[in-house]
Amino acid sequence: MKQILIITLIAAFAFTACKSKSTDTGDKPTSPAEYYEKVIALEETMSEPLLITEAAIKARSDKNDFAGIASASKAMEDTIDLRINALKKWIQLEKEVKILNL
Repeated sequence: MKQILIITLIAAFAFTACKSKSTDTGDKPTSPAEYYEKVIALEETMSEPLLITEAAIKARSDKNDFAGIASASKAMEDTIDLRINALKKWIQLEKEVKILNL
């Protein structure tokens, strides 16, 4: 009974270890130039939300709607945080790759 349990646990551990490696989407940059291109792409995706938020804040400030200003600012902050976290993830992946290649 213990042997079956141990074998099952080892198989489960091996499966989860392989599964975590297979979830890589291939989005990590492989060179500094590719990393730069990804950063530029993230910056370009921010231009439209920034313009929309800026217009919303201006319209709400004209109406003295401070709660609306705060909510629009929070939404934009969340949008920026998503992009920052994506960059941090890429940087972390790059560090892990360098460690594994040593």
